[in-house]
Parts: sequence; C-alpha cells; structure tokens
Amino acid sequence: MQVLFRQLVSVAAVPTVLALVCGLLLPGSLLGAAAEEREEGSLERGQEGAASSVEPWYRVAAELGDPDAQVERGFAHLHGRDGSKDVTEAVRWFQKAAEQGNAIAQVQLGTLYAAGQEMTAHPEEAIRWYRKAAEQGVATAQFYLAELYHRAPESIANPREAVFWYRKAAEQGIVISALRLADMLRRGEGVAANPEEAVRWYRQAAEQGNREARVALAYLYYNAHGVEKDLSAALWWYQKAAEQGSGEAQLQLAYLYYSGQGIPKNDQAALYWFGRAAEQDVVEAQFNLASLYARGHGTERDYLQAYVWYNLAATADEKDEIGKRARAGRAMVSKYLTPEQLLEAQRLASERFFKRKRGKP
Repeated sequence: MQVLFRQLVSVAAVPTVLALVCGLLLPGSLLGAAAEEREEGSLERGQEGAASSVEPWYRVAAELGDPDAQVERGFAHLHGRDGSKDVTEAVRWFQKAAEQGNAIAQVQLGTLYAAGQEMTAHPEEAIRWYRKAAEQGVATAQFYLAELYHRAPESIANPREAVFWYRKAAEQGIVISALRLADMLRRGEGVAANPEEAVRWYRQAAEQGNREARVALAYLYYNAHGVEKDLSAALWWYQKAAEQGSGEAQLQLAYLYYSGQGIPKNDQAALYWFGRAAEQDVVEAQFNLASLYARGHGTERDYLQAYVWYNLAATADEKDEIGKRARAGRAMVSKYLTPEQLLEAQRLASERFFKRKRGKP
C-alpha cells in the first residue's frame, strides 16, 4: 500500500536541506508532486501558502507510514506550521520515522532529548537515537553522540566511547570533532595519551580553518610536544589564529615578536599584537601593552596610555600577581602626568571599561 501510494501521488520527501543537515542526500524519486507544488506555489502565493497547500499530502502519507512524510509532520509540529507548536506531537512523528530507520528523525529525536527544550531532558534516550543514526554513518550524529559521552553526567559519561565517535566524525571531515579528538589524545582522556596523533588531528582541523586548533598546534610546535620544536611553524599558526581574532594567539605572537624568537625582533609588531589582545580583555596583554607605552618600546613613550592600560589590568586582576604589578606600574606612571592628564587617563580607562561591559569594541 505504501509503495502504491508513492507511485500514485508522488509524495515528496523532507526538503533536501533537512537531509543535508544530517549529511544525507535523499533519493530524487522521492521529490515528487508535493515538492513541485510547494515550489510552484511559492512563486504564486508565497512560502506560507505553498507550504500549507502540500500539508494534506504529507498528512496522508505520514498516516500511511511513509517515514519521510512522518519527518515532515514532525517538523511541522515542532515549528508550529499547523498553527501551534506541539513538541509532544513532533516527538511522536519523529519516533515513528526513527523506528523505521530514518536517520533525520533519529538525529532530531536525539537533539530534542538532549536539549530538553519544552520537554524533560533524557540523555539516555538522546544517546540511543544518536547512536542509531551514527551507526548509519551520519557524521553529525557521530559528533553529537561523542559530545554526550564526553560531557554528560558522570553516570552515563564514557570517555572511551567519546574518543571512538569523535574519531568516526573526524574521519568524515567534521572539523570540531577533529579538535575534540586531538584534545582528548593530548590529555590522555579516554585513551592513552598520544601527542603525535593529537598533532595530526590538530593539523587537520587547523588546515580547515579552526582557530582553536591553530592555537593548540602552534603551542605544540613551540613546546615540542608530539612534534619537533619549530618556531617558524609556531609563528605561522599563531599568526593565522591571531588574524582570526584569538586573544591567546595575539598574546603569544606579540611575545614572539618582542623576544625575537623565530623572527627578527620587532617592537612595533609586538605593540600591535599586545594591543589587539588587550582590546579583548586579555589581562596579561593589557599589562604588557602598558609596559611598552611606559618604556617607549615600539612607540614614543606615552605615560597617559600606559596609565590607561595599567589601570584596566589592575581592575581586571585585583588579587593576582599581574594586578599587583599593574597597580605598581600605574602608581609609577601617574607621577609623570599632570592633574589634567591624570583625569583624562582615568576618563579613558573608565570609558573603555564600561564599553567592554556593554559588549562594544
């Protein structure tokens, strides 16, 4: 009956974009009359009218057991396309499709149970459904399953399983999975520590543009962990991550320029990168930037700017060593400021502090 129904009315599958989210491509034969009507109707009546015109087809097909139509019904209830959002009904339809092996539904069920949005979170059920999709080779499901095993409550956490599924997803090109796998290999979490393999996975993620992986890879090259010490490579990866906005990379790059390690000493470049990191509230960079202004390294000596950055570092790190040194630096440079300059420095520091608090650059 189900096959005959498909032949007669050509019920459409879930829109291809939904399948792409899960790393799947639906057979073209399933994109039939309902999808065509949705597309044509979108030109004449707009998206909302087009969607509503094909809903009856999906309802009938779903009731007859078509898993693709059942997934569509699940999304209709989840997003309120029937007029009101109903997560319970969405779960019911996703479950029907998932039990027939539909990977999209399995991933969606896993996500709903993991997130607990408008329903009780159930990590065990999330793991069950993610695993079913993961075993079908769905890369996103493999990653989400690994995340649950890695970050779930202790009662169900399983670092060894996390490593296994991170590896599966990383092998399919999931960049964040390669990063997570490398982190666990470097720490020896869920598996014996293997810094050499960690380098390989960090490099894979770094070459695909992942900022955190680039910072980690630079650190390993600098400290000779899992790879021979290579200051040029460390500089290269810190530069890449710094250009992407990593405060940690900007700080370390500034140190390399200031010390002349792996590159000719360049105080102007050090000042620039300490400044970029300081703007992101990296306290160590704020202190170092203040020190360069106070000493006139990489720029003309500027006690007013030194005061501003010492003040910000002192405020951000009131109890620790950097804060103590920043307060001492602030007291020192204040001696070289006129009362008017001191008031201006305090105003600038306060203005910058509150801008950052409000989330402005």
